[in-house]
Amino acid sequence: KLQFLYLIDRYTNTPTHTHPHARTPSGAQRTAFVATPRAMRHTVLLAAATAVHGANVAECREGGPLKNACDAFGQDCEDPSTKDGDAFCKCKPPAEQTQVGRAVDSCDWDECITHSDTCAAAGQVCRDDNLGSAPTWVCDCAGKQTGTPGQQEPATCVDPPGDCTVHGHKCHDMGQTCDPLDDPHDDVFECGCTPPSTGAVMQGGPTTCTLDECTTVCASCQQHDANSEPICPAGQTCEDPDTTPAAVHDWKCVCDAPATGMKIAHAAECSRNECEGMCATCANSVCTDAGQTCVDEDPKSLGTWTCTCIPPQTGAGAGKAAECDEDECKTNDAVCMAAGQSCIDSDLRTPGTWECVCPPPSTTRAVAGAAECETNECDNEEVRRRCQAVEQECKDVDAKEPDTWEC
Repeated sequence: KLQFLYLIDRYTNTPTHTHPHARTPSGAQRTAFVATPRAMRHTVLLAAATAVHGANVAECREGGPLKNACDAFGQDCEDPSTKDGDAFCKCKPPAEQTQVGRAVDSCDWDECITHSDTCAAAGQVCRDDNLGSAPTWVCDCAGKQTGTPGQQEPATCVDPPGDCTVHGHKCHDMGQTCDPLDDPHDDVFECGCTPPSTGAVMQGGPTTCTLDECTTVCASCQQHDANSEPICPAGQTCEDPDTTPAAVHDWKCVCDAPATGMKIAHAAECSRNECEGMCATCANSVCTDAGQTCVDEDPKSLGTWTCTCIPPQTGAGAGKAAECDEDECKTNDAVCMAAGQSCIDSDLRTPGTWECVCPPPSTTRAVAGAAECETNECDNEEVRRRCQAVEQECKDVDAKEPDTWEC
């Protein structure tokens, strides 16, 4: 245990504060944690998995802490996007449990979810007493039938002596139970639905049964997730298009609007374009109100929408209106060039701030139009010296015209 205190610190990259008598493990000892008791190993790997941080880290990379955590429990590591913190461990099929950021606590799975139809077709009930192992499901006799459970096949069941011995096949052929009622020899019997199917009993023949897997199979799946999450998670709705007992495994998870997506007998992968809709809090309104365009870069994740500026403006805002830049010289440069001047836009976020700048030595400029260039010819050293040579001052009487200087 003292050695593993050191390992936890190694994985979280924090300063080591071990017990004063803890020994520093060798390289072989540091890699031997996978052979330790399950509970202790889980503690170590939990610390390892929570150490993932930083921008765009490949969280399921080989040798990474989360990948090690999943591998140690025989689970798969999946990273759905480049965002940090959304990678998860997933149980091997047929189990479907997942856990973000660490190994799944339990991969128990009721095999009757996928094999109940075998039993139901014979008017029997599926039972799985060992959720942690496979295959362990059995078929049990239903109603008043008796017999030995069938191991991964229908049981051999017999009806009680009397009416059901003679007429029971009328019920059993429809996957239903037979009840001889009070008098087993008066040719009066009832057919009933085999659980989890439901329906009223029918005297003298088969009844009509329904099997809504959204309230039977799907509801029972809640017990197989460490966090008590149903197979159809929040934001999804279970639908069973055919509730006849023979139509099994056809229930589906359908993503709630405005998200889209559906998957049969499993949780769906929902996609939602956050740029759709015009409600006050929708991304599209935020962007359009700013005169910008909304783009959802990852519809399978929330909070991935971006406002982008409309050309010729440039810029983008992640989850908010963008601060748009526009170099107005791209559209007004010809005005300056026609006057032999250059265009400069020193404030890209404010419209109407572009300027035409006169060529040197003039420093004249004009906002949103060609400048009237002025050049003081007395600033020319040669001209200035000619006046100074006769002890006179230089003066440029018209800075807008050439050759107008005088002493």
